[in-house]
Formats: sequence, structure tokens, C-alpha cells
Amino acid sequence: MLAYLQGLKPRSLRLRFYVNRSDDAASVLSLASSCSCLKALLKDNRVSYASRDRGVLVVTLGEGHQGTQEGTVHLRTMEGNQEILYSITCIFRLPEVIKLSSAVLRWGLGDGLEEKALSFISSDRDGWMLESVVMDTDRFTYTVRENCVFLTPVSTKEPSRGIITVKIRLPGSEGCVVVNAKLKIE
Repeated sequence: MLAYLQGLKPRSLRLRFYVNRSDDAASVLSLASSCSCLKALLKDNRVSYASRDRGVLVVTLGEGHQGTQEGTVHLRTMEGNQEILYSITCIFRLPEVIKLSSAVLRWGLGDGLEEKALSFISSDRDGWMLESVVMDTDRFTYTVRENCVFLTPVSTKEPSRGIITVKIRLPGSEGCVVVNAKLKIE
């Protein structure tokens, strides 16, 4: 089963489907999603369904995502004496409200320790601000000036890679948008 959602809000899908196709009572054995950013629950936390009873599954995508996001929810039931696994692929198509000036910043091996700017382009909102910056490597340093992140390698003598994750708070929004860029010395 495929489910689609377009737009910035809501970030939840409500799916109605027959959980129990048997003539006997059915029960939910497990409910899991393919990633931690995708939360799935059965409405009213029901785990038992009478014959031909419908269930409502609510799938919510966590804050900070933009663009196309895809995940799968697995619902395992016991219907009569048969175990059934439902796999539901959820595709969220969210607008990209913040874009990067470059998805990859590169330095050449042996180059000078040149500072490079990572800037952000807002599609339709002014007044946004950088909430936090996290890097998965200590091979680069950064400073934040004028809503840009300026990066400098510690050394360019050997190849290195890293990812920088920036959270951006949008005006009038409770959540943040998360953008990632790759850092490479090659």
C-alpha cells in the first residue's frame, strides 16, 4: 500500500483500512516504522478488532524534514489463525523552504586553509535564523556570521570527509528545518 502527503502541514497521514479480513477476532502483534523520524500508532491504541472491523493508522513525520521523504510502516496482525504482515510505504512531499548554496564544499589536497561559505536560500520566508550547527568531524572549524556558516579545514594534507548539519528556525513556526552539506578534502 502506498500513501502520499503533499504540503508543509499537516505532517500526519491518517489511513483507514480493513485490519481484520477474517471471520474471527484479530489482534495487532506489532507496529514498527523503518526510521526513527517516522512515528506510527493505531488510533485509540486499539489492539483488538472484531470481524470486518476497520482500523485507523496515524503516521507522523518528525520535524525538520523538507523535500521528498519516504518511509515504511510494518503492521503485523493475527487474523483468525493466520499471521499477516502489512507493509505501508509513506511518501511525504514537503516544500523545500530553505536550500543550500552548495550541497558539497570541496578543498583540494595540499590547498591553503581557505575559508568557504555555506549560505542558505529561503524560498518564501524572511526572518529565519540559524538554530544550531553540528559537524560529525573535527577536521573542520566553523564560524557563523550574517546567517552564513564559514568553514575552514584544519589541514588539507590528507583526504577527509564530513557532514555539517544546520537547524534553521523559520518565522511563525514551532519547528526547525534541517539541512545537511558534505565537506570534502580530495
